[in-house]
Amino acid sequence: MMEAHDSIRVPTLLLVLALAFVLAALPAEAKSKKKSTLDEGTLVVDWFEEGADLEFRETDRVDYLWVSDSFSAKDLEKRKLYFPDWPDVEFVGDDVDERDSDDVSLARRMNRLMSQYFHDCFDIAWKGRVPTSFDEGDIEVTGRIVDCSTGNQAAKMIVGFGAGSGFTVIDLKMVDTRTGELLMAMHHSVVSGSEMSTTESKFSKWIGKLTNDIDDDGLVSMYEDGKRQKK
Repeated sequence: MMEAHDSIRVPTLLLVLALAFVLAALPAEAKSKKKSTLDEGTLVVDWFEEGADLEFRETDRVDYLWVSDSFSAKDLEKRKLYFPDWPDVEFVGDDVDERDSDDVSLARRMNRLMSQYFHDCFDIAWKGRVPTSFDEGDIEVTGRIVDCSTGNQAAKMIVGFGAGSGFTVIDLKMVDTRTGELLMAMHHSVVSGSEMSTTESKFSKWIGKLTNDIDDDGLVSMYEDGKRQKK
């Protein structure tokens, strides 16, 4: 004769087995840990390095910055920088459905010039002390556009106070081409809020200032002076 506690144990066992069956049937992506994101979903940490746990910091020049402990301030002067073409534009983030065809067209136009922008600005800022190339090098410098808006020029002029602002949001990383080690990760939004500037012109000025700041202060120092970003 089955005892009372045995009658309880059997349904419980059946429930456990049923749950295990359901979990096993789920697709791999449903069972995996939710991707770590910041900045309203536009910063996807896995894009920089799969499964990485990066402590991004906010600096005076960059919204989100991470620099490897093994990356010294002098590393850039010793090695050639390689600037490949950026991948096709694919917007990500919580506001992706708000972008229209003009935003996509602008992002694609800017995207075609990104490797050229960064190559030229590093070359000018470092005055030839750091070799640069579009074909090969010791450190690959690449990125992607994750969000972009043309803004509204009329709103800028008539309303002001940030209304109608255009912007570009990018990811940028440096990777050791020999070992595959991630050396630097950066995520930043460049906003054009003035009627005197466009999304493109403001972004071009930001790259020039950024590369000069990196030359003056170094990535390591910029990171060490930053404050931890948690959202």
